[in-house]
Amino acid sequence: MKILTKKKYDNGKREIYFLNRKIFSYTNWKKYDINYGLINYANLPEVELKTIKNSADEKITIIYPVYYEHNNKDSFVNRIKEYDNYSQDTKKRLKIIIVDDCSKYPITIPDVNLNITLLRIDKNIQWNNSGARNLGACYADTEKIILADIDWLIPEENIDICLNSQIPDNSFVVFESYFPDGTTKGTIHPNIYCTKKQTFLKYGGYNEKFCGFYGEDIFFRKKLLKNDVTFIRPKLKIIGLAEGFKEHSLSRNIEKAQKLLAKNIRINNEGNILQYKWHFVEEKRYNIME
Repeated sequence: MKILTKKKYDNGKREIYFLNRKIFSYTNWKKYDINYGLINYANLPEVELKTIKNSADEKITIIYPVYYEHNNKDSFVNRIKEYDNYSQDTKKRLKIIIVDDCSKYPITIPDVNLNITLLRIDKNIQWNNSGARNLGACYADTEKIILADIDWLIPEENIDICLNSQIPDNSFVVFESYFPDGTTKGTIHPNIYCTKKQTFLKYGGYNEKFCGFYGEDIFFRKKLLKNDVTFIRPKLKIIGLAEGFKEHSLSRNIEKAQKLLAKNIRINNEGNILQYKWHFVEEKRYNIME
């Protein structure tokens, strides 16, 4: 029998034993797996959402945070114009909120016939995707919202499913990731959801004290799990761009997230969200074509 032994855990915890009796423990944050304790959405059972009767009045808002360090916004313009090709019935029930997260060269709305609103955050906070999502969710005036990233398209048939289906309270619907050619990536996006606005706000939105470094959305997912939120997998698709957006070159170093998680920091919201100044920029309304 060894006199000294060590046990290792995925959360970075280390325990030292002397003659099988624990005498010391510590956390090695560099060994912390930031996905520790999270649900693998791909393991969720596939379910069908319950259809709403007489759902013609249902509306939904897609929230897109956007941040550019350069002035070539062709990929952004092309993405928004893809929604302009959807049917009249979908477009009159769909709203899009773009939150410009203080891009160096401000975003403008392309020439499209859509219900689309542009907001802009006044302070350049690195990795403020979560704060921008909070703003979009608060500004939305529809019961259902989709929290998304601009490099992902929500196909029309899947928007229609969300529009015409019940989204249960205290639940977040997840999306399957696909390539533009229609083939599956075999993954589920970890941070794109359809939910109710009231559900999102019930849990305080994203905690903005974790903004400013890469991986801040992980704290939101861990918070949802601690509050027994239900995740639903109804085989809805999202389509990624083949070439990617390449909007910026911000560091994707995960060390700050690792350190905080390894310390078992409190993840529930403390204080208010929208801890920055922002302003309304412009809005377009869908004009029904006769």
